[in-house]
Amino acid sequence: MADSSPGVSQQAAEINLQNIKTLLDRFVGLMAQGAEDNQEDSRAWSALKLRHANNAATIDHMVDAGLVAAQATAATENQQTVSPAGTAASETAKGAVADAGAGIATANQAIADSLAAFQTAILGAVADLKAALVAPIVTSVGGASTPSQTKPPTTTA
Repeated sequence: MADSSPGVSQQAAEINLQNIKTLLDRFVGLMAQGAEDNQEDSRAWSALKLRHANNAATIDHMVDAGLVAAQATAATENQQTVSPAGTAASETAKGAVADAGAGIATANQAIADSLAAFQTAILGAVADLKAALVAPIVTSVGGASTPSQTKPPTTTA
């Protein structure tokens, strides 16, 4: 079957070329975006690796300092002697510290109790203040929706 209108074929070919160009442009755009995202991820991973390396170096320095302190402590600990009298004195001191700690715990409980009572009193005062202020505020902004709610009923004798 012969093509009777060559202009239509030419137009269809140009439309196909435009469609292909549009698809290729989209593909190239996606590829470029993928490359940018890949570079961003790469930079983020590099920054994370650098932070981990810095943290590891810091820990290495701390370990080195800790080892020096441990060696010094070990050297002096080996030279110390502990007498039974010294042990008894330290046990007495520990008992005194425990007694002081119990007194502090009692004081802390008393403070907590007084704070709870204060909170209860404040909440009650706030509720009373709210109850006292609602009626004047409603009246000052125009009152309730009907006169019977804002004025006492009149009595006729």
